[in-house]
Amino acid sequence: MKKDIVIVGAGPAGLMAALKLAERGITPTVIEMKNNMDKLNRACSMQFIIDDEYEADILKIDGQKLVFTKCGLEVPYTGKLVPLYNKYYHSPKDHIIRFTRNNGKDPFSYKFDKQFLLKSLFDACTSKGVEFMMGTLVLGGKDNGD
Repeated sequence: MKKDIVIVGAGPAGLMAALKLAERGITPTVIEMKNNMDKLNRACSMQFIIDDEYEADILKIDGQKLVFTKCGLEVPYTGKLVPLYNKYYHSPKDHIIRFTRNNGKDPFSYKFDKQFLLKSLFDACTSKGVEFMMGTLVLGGKDNGD
């Protein structure tokens, strides 16, 4: 099989890379071992940390998209976002660690539905003509340098 661009894995990074390439007129092929994107096989809820410079970027929630302001990445997302204002961890010796922002007045994080995000990105990729090879496992590859 010879392809110009192959992306292995239809996770958030793979799907965003495919979407950005498709928006630039390049048609990548995404190879994914799952048979479909309709269901995750495990419970999955993720969170975005809202903290300036976290992972060297700043996340802003702008209507129906998530905007990473430094790198310029915009992720379409219309699913549920649950703000987290305080999160506590207790050590075995009962030390308490509190995660908060502005002393609990602003959310420090938002929980999001990873399955919804993945399906939305997959649908956006499909609408842009991205080719998918579902139910396919990659065991090796070669870059011919061309």
